Amino acid sequence: MPAAGPPVNHAPSALVDTEPERERVAIHGVAASSPQASIHDAAVSGLTADARVAIDRAAGDDWFRSASFAATYAVPRAERVCFLTDGRGGIADACFYRETRRWRGLPEIHVLGRTLPAGAVIRHLTGARRPGLIHFPWLTEVEMQTARALHPICSVRPGAEDFLIELPSSPELYLQRLGRKTRKHLPYYLRRLQREWGDGLEFSARFGSGVTRELYEGLLDLNRQRMRQRRRESGWRNGIVEQRWPIVRERGLLFGVYCREKLAAGTLSFLQGKEAYLIAIAHHPELDALNPGSVALWLTIQHLIGGGFRRFHLMWGEAAYKIQLGGRFEQLYTVTAFSNTALAAVWRAWDCLRIPAWMALGRKSARRLAWEIARMGRTESADGAY
Repeated sequence: MPAAGPPVNHAPSALVDTEPERERVAIHGVAASSPQASIHDAAVSGLTADARVAIDRAAGDDWFRSASFAATYAVPRAERVCFLTDGRGGIADACFYRETRRWRGLPEIHVLGRTLPAGAVIRHLTGARRPGLIHFPWLTEVEMQTARALHPICSVRPGAEDFLIELPSSPELYLQRLGRKTRKHLPYYLRRLQREWGDGLEFSARFGSGVTRELYEGLLDLNRQRMRQRRRESGWRNGIVEQRWPIVRERGLLFGVYCREKLAAGTLSFLQGKEAYLIAIAHHPELDALNPGSVALWLTIQHLIGGGFRRFHLMWGEAAYKIQLGGRFEQLYTVTAFSNTALAAVWRAWDCLRIPAWMALGRKSARRLAWEIARMGRTESADGAY
């Protein structure tokens, strides 16, 4: 793994609150036209509000690169962030991470969120921290191949699935792109709700501070009911609900379908730039025959198109409706890079025996334990499953 450059004596103090948390190093590979570019490694708790905004701006439309995802949404959350400034007060790249120790004190870095495997930030981290292992999650196919080329001693595992909808310029164009049956069924489901509920049917899109805690928890309660009906466990435990509430108030879009002012179905999405990420979708289990969840998702898509959004990511697991509504499957990967071949061999033996999975079972509740045993041989995420 490449070494870090020599220290220099400049840092934008407005980005971190406490001087001891700043580490300043020169960057290998930075263009000569940007002599003031530098890397800073700080505790997430020491970031100022301006720094978080700057990091989110640098993430562009990619929520996985944002402070919102890595420092608030992820479980466990990032503890530190290493970021590259561009010499003009902006942030060009950032990597959120946690440091742990594996086996007998082997240093290990867990990257939280998506980061550039070829970037100067990763070169600094691997050189300065000297980890035996470093994990890169949420990588696309191209990014995974780049990581493999840069870190030939590595392990690649499939992670989450992203079903990506490229949003057209109008709801009519979107509907035309769908299969014949879906084009027929979506308007039919809506008309049936209108017929069944009459004037009691309402739709509402609320964003950020307009989303009440009652609505947020109400949608997640529907999600839990839906999971129980399928004999699965929702990922939305009480601690996670509390942890992610600030993201809802900052960038959450909750689209609800209401029957006589009571939430019957809805979606929760997080917005980043001109892209949206579906986080949770649910409807009341007693309303299965009316398909209000499909209506909620379709109307969410129409709302995003009206707002000029370009892409909609249907996250967290496979489901037939994601394909039916135009989602294009994209596998995301986790790449684990090793400092030497011996570590790689030990890791692969450890992973093949599924030792981490069996050890984790001892920390589960009885109910979750039974669920984990049932899914031991397969990969599935129920965090926002429909």
